[in-house]
Amino acid sequence: SALFYIVSEIYSSVSVGLLFWQFANDVVSISQAKRFYPLFAQMSGLAPVLAGQYVVRYTSKAPDFSTSLHRLTGAITFAGIMICLFYKFASDFVQANERDNTDM
Repeated sequence: SALFYIVSEIYSSVSVGLLFWQFANDVVSISQAKRFYPLFAQMSGLAPVLAGQYVVRYTSKAPDFSTSLHRLTGAITFAGIMICLFYKFASDFVQANERDNTDM
């Protein structure tokens, strides 16, 4: 069970951060980077706060460890699905804008 927490911590701090900044570099132009990157960096500090509140208020109140682990796994799965959907919709939006700008 400790391995689960170690791997989930490594995944969240390294993989998701790397993928996010790669996506941000693709979406945000160089001229807008100074405007948006500080906002992205500040908002990234909100995720650990929300995750901690979730664990304290919902996961730790489970009657046993198995239920707690199922709740945590469900939240991680839900967050992963939401990240994938956001990426798809944002990519489609950016591609549509690029097509509109090239048509003009």
